[in-house]
Amino acid sequence: MLTGVRHHNRHCINLRSDLLITPDFYWDRENLEKLYDKTCQFLSINRRVNVVNEKLEHCSQLTDLMRSHLSEKHSLRLEWMIIILIAIEVMFELAKMIF
Repeated sequence: MLTGVRHHNRHCINLRSDLLITPDFYWDRENLEKLYDKTCQFLSINRRVNVVNEKLEHCSQLTDLMRSHLSEKHSLRLEWMIIILIAIEVMFELAKMIF
């Protein structure tokens, strides 16, 4: 589920928003288009989008790390349960043999 959210956020930033391309509104208004382009350059929009993408990538790596840690923790707990159940079964068999 988190992977879908991350990809959705990245998709919204990179493809659906008008942050990386000049919106259609400015195509027939050249003076405004130049102002828009200069504003984007001044605000470093491309760099900011790249920074957001990098942060999303770091979040993705962190969630993957946490997911694998929780999975390993769960697996370890199951292994210990199995070991304990086998030890209990061995004790019962030994108790049967002795008594």
